[in-house]
Amino acid sequence: MLLLRTLPGVLSALAIAAIVFTLECNAVRGILPVYGEDNSIVHPPPNPPATNFGRASTSAPPLTLDSFITQLSPSRIDQLQARSPSYYHQLPLHQNVPIINIQSGSQLVGQALRDYRSVVLVDSINNKVKRIDLRAGRFIQQDVQNPNKVLLLSSLDPNVHTLRRHLQHVPEDPHYPITMPSPVNTDHLPHLEGVPVLPEGHDTLGHMLYASVNSEESFWLVKHVRMPVEVRPNIEDYVAEAGSRAGDRIRGLLTNYAAARNKYSSAAMAGLLHGKKISVDPNLRDQRVDSMRQNRYLELTSGASRSNMIDALQQYGQFHYYDMHRMSTGPFKVKLDNYRANAPDAHMSISVREIDFNPSTFKTIVDKFRRFRV
Repeated sequence: MLLLRTLPGVLSALAIAAIVFTLECNAVRGILPVYGEDNSIVHPPPNPPATNFGRASTSAPPLTLDSFITQLSPSRIDQLQARSPSYYHQLPLHQNVPIINIQSGSQLVGQALRDYRSVVLVDSINNKVKRIDLRAGRFIQQDVQNPNKVLLLSSLDPNVHTLRRHLQHVPEDPHYPITMPSPVNTDHLPHLEGVPVLPEGHDTLGHMLYASVNSEESFWLVKHVRMPVEVRPNIEDYVAEAGSRAGDRIRGLLTNYAAARNKYSSAAMAGLLHGKKISVDPNLRDQRVDSMRQNRYLELTSGASRSNMIDALQQYGQFHYYDMHRMSTGPFKVKLDNYRANAPDAHMSISVREIDFNPSTFKTIVDKFRRFRV
């Protein structure tokens, strides 16, 4: 009877002892931490063991040129079907050999080796370049001359290389290597010595095409590059980084363009002041002089286009500009300073000043424009 009464207590004690023993063993094995009397960790747990799943898995070693090349198989490459040159229209070339970033994957590299028997591989993370040739079932590696130029070509927007391929085949094949988009005017964008600077959002293939067939036949790219890059797709050595002086000037142009766009709430005003140089029409000189003498001018709003503004200056020598989005500033008088010019090579010199105004009068003018627009 006594044994039956004490048995539950004995079992409970044994269970507690077993739990304590297990915890201590695990602590010794390093699975659980052991705390001292002052609550400090005496035996910290080790890092969790590596597994093939979940957060504890070890990451693959970073890809290098050498490790990438080991993934390629000459026998598998030789079994691939040939592709036409237009398949590679987004890739730059080095001595007529495709330049491919190893991040693009082994499938593209293998196909290029099948068709060209050579590729220039780029490791953009480590800034390494290497050429490999496929000969007699094995790879032959060699260094590349001017690796910095190869790295630059590889870093550019792929549309640059598509554009170059296209211009090399015009006019024989105007749809090579792809059907091109319509040209997008770049005259309103900032220009450095006649060459448009294509800010992000205004650097599509259409913008590049327009800039390449007009004026200087070149453009500046500023997106995803260390320094601005001038692209002249019609010549052999078609890309070049800006020097420090040109880079500073381009950054200044972009800053001033953005500031004007914000100040006047108008991309057209920014383009008028900082876009492509505008020739003064000598045939309208007498009309301009007469309009300025009589102080005649047009009133334009933030909805006016750059062409509207140019026409107003050509004919009247000035216009008044009203910001429909922000009546707290302006109106502005935009003046053609050299309105008397009649030389065929004269370019517009434009000044802008804020006009003193009566707020109620300004509101009346703006309301008139709004009613007219409706």
